[in-house]
Amino acid sequence: MPKVGNKEFSYDKEGMKKAEEYAKNTNQEMEMYYGGGMVDARNRSQMYMEDGGMISEKEYDMLEEHKEHHSEKHMNEMEQDMLKGSSFKKAHNKAMKKVGK
Repeated sequence: MPKVGNKEFSYDKEGMKKAEEYAKNTNQEMEMYYGGGMVDARNRSQMYMEDGGMISEKEYDMLEEHKEHHSEKHMNEMEQDMLKGSSFKKAHNKAMKKVGK
């Protein structure tokens, strides 16, 4: 379940979008509940896609290694694309075009 500050949002496509927008507008971090506990949305080993899938542990490990060479903005852009179903390579290429390294 996404949570921003003390406000909780539903865990569906609409709720995720509302939580992301609210976090952006209030300059707060979005947190998520995983496995019964609260975890920072950026520090999880499995991330849910909007259609209910996940970024695999292998892809997560690739992201962790990749972040040594790229900006936080680039990494956030990649994560958002991957959460929408893009592959690592497609998300990287799109992030390079949109925000650079």
